[in-house]
Amino acid sequence: MKRSHLLPVSLSVLALVLVLVVMAVPVAAQRPGRATPAATLDRSGSSGKRTPIATPNAAQSTRQRPTLSATFNVPLNLTLTPHGTLAVPVSSEEAKTVMNSFASTYLGASYDYVYAGTLDGSGGSANWDAFVASLPADVQAYISAFTSAAGGSYWGLFKNGLAMTAIGDCSNNPNCTISMDDLNVYLTSASSGVYSVYVAGTVNNANDALSLIYHTYPGLNAAGLQSVTTTQGYAFQAVDYGTGISNKQVTASAKIEVAGVVTVGTQSLVYAVVGVGDGYVGMIQ
Repeated sequence: MKRSHLLPVSLSVLALVLVLVVMAVPVAAQRPGRATPAATLDRSGSSGKRTPIATPNAAQSTRQRPTLSATFNVPLNLTLTPHGTLAVPVSSEEAKTVMNSFASTYLGASYDYVYAGTLDGSGGSANWDAFVASLPADVQAYISAFTSAAGGSYWGLFKNGLAMTAIGDCSNNPNCTISMDDLNVYLTSASSGVYSVYVAGTVNNANDALSLIYHTYPGLNAAGLQSVTTTQGYAFQAVDYGTGISNKQVTASAKIEVAGVVTVGTQSLVYAVVGVGDGYVGMIQ
């Protein structure tokens, strides 16, 4: 064999090898760092058989994958609770029932309480302390006496005011107890309440004050309130020794009503005090 024939053959083989290498480079570069598997398992049910993977052509291997991007504009609605903040106490339905029953019976009003609960002698709340401090000194004394004598005392906070109600008269029996089953009996024979509502604006005379009281507490319109001396604002009072019907029995029960208006900044604080039963009437007179 002559050497002149071997050179063209060798060059042809070398050229073929270079072509194969060039075609293989894009395939390997398609997934950097990952080797292209030569085969994959056939999951048709034949165990141990492998099916060769088709090698992509040059056009497929050099195709650029699109870059996905997205911008999200989602409004955040977060409520942050400072560390150590105490939870709002749960209101007492019993307290709401007692106070609204009293208010509707004697004041012709009812309130949507933000909070309502039991009341001890000290009140135990900054809101309650602020409420009491805005009232005349004699009304503050009534609240203290009512709470000390009652079988149960309640207080509540609503949008534009506060209130307290005491039921049962345990002044002669410190160990007495009360039952909600007898609520109507307490309300008509031994109960008291102090209600206070803030109203925009101020009054300049007794007539305007009385009109504001009747507007705030419609149930007092028939009380026959008369002006009385007070050290703060305007005050009115009425006493009634009337009869009524409770549990189909005629009862006689004393009742006293005190109402007034005091100025607090640019507002009027309109208050009403009602005592039912000889014990509570005696605490006011």
